[in-house]
Parts: sequence; structure tokens; C-alpha cells
Amino acid sequence: MNTCKAMDYLIDANCFIESKNVTNPLDVAISFWAKIKDLALAGRIHSIDKVKTELISMDDDLSQWIKNEIPASFFYSTSAADVQQNVADLRSWAVGTGQYDNKAIQDFNSSTVADPYLAGYAATDSQNIKVVTNEKAGTGSKHSVKLPDACAQKGVSCLRIMEMLREMGETF
Repeated sequence: MNTCKAMDYLIDANCFIESKNVTNPLDVAISFWAKIKDLALAGRIHSIDKVKTELISMDDDLSQWIKNEIPASFFYSTSAADVQQNVADLRSWAVGTGQYDNKAIQDFNSSTVADPYLAGYAATDSQNIKVVTNEKAGTGSKHSVKLPDACAQKGVSCLRIMEMLREMGETF
């Protein structure tokens, strides 16, 4: 019997923020936000506690939408030992590359930055978890550790939000 686990998608904060600010404003792209809510309620997409903290701290209409429309179960905890070990590995990797300046390393090592936790959580089951982000890998910036580069270090796949919806066979 095949016990294949369904793919899980972890959404980065920038997918919410860029969607709200650029491509799918909350007051215009109502069907987009309804689709995100439906997928969250069905447990087909998730994020992590660190992303929730980033989004809620903005104290704007998006943070209100997150508080009012998205269930607490959408946000996975990053406190597990295997997640924390993956985060520590990623932080060591970022320092060890010699590619990033001190500010980039400080930002990546901050406990409030979600990126290493997204990659670290996804790495706990990289065959069944993908990270959804609007960041692009390999930009060569020494000023910022890009999430797709951190994911690649841990063998985690990344895709953009519309690619995720297409892969899931979803429309809105």
C-alpha cells in the first residue's frame, strides 16, 4: 500500500506582504484572499510562528486579516529540536560561506527573522515540504542571505505563490 504523504507548503511573509501591496490588494483581489483562507482552513498550506510574528507586528489591514481569518493551526511551531538544529546549521553555513557581510549575518541570525526557521522547518521533511517565497536565489548579494539559497543548502525546494497554486491545481 502506498502511504505517500501530501505535499505541504510553508508560506513566507513576503508572499502575503507583496500580494497585499502589489499584486493582490485585500480590497480588490477578494477571490485570491478567499483562496488562501480556504487552503489554510483545509490544512493544505501553512506557515510558521516566526512569520506570524512578522505579519502581526505590522499592525495594518493584513495583520488584521491574519488575526481574523487564518486559524492558529496554520502556523507551525519552530521550537522542536530538529528545527532548531537545522537553524543552527544554516547560521553556521551563512557565516562559513564568507559571502555575506556582517549585517547580513546579523540579520540572518536574528531570532525575529523567519527565513532560517522556514528553511529549517522544511528541512525536517524536505521530500514533503516546500517553501513558498517571492525571493530569488543566487542574486549574489553580500548584504542579504536569500531564503532560496538557505533552502538549497538544506535540499528544500522553493517556489513562488502562483507556482504553488498551479502545482496544487488551484484556481480563483
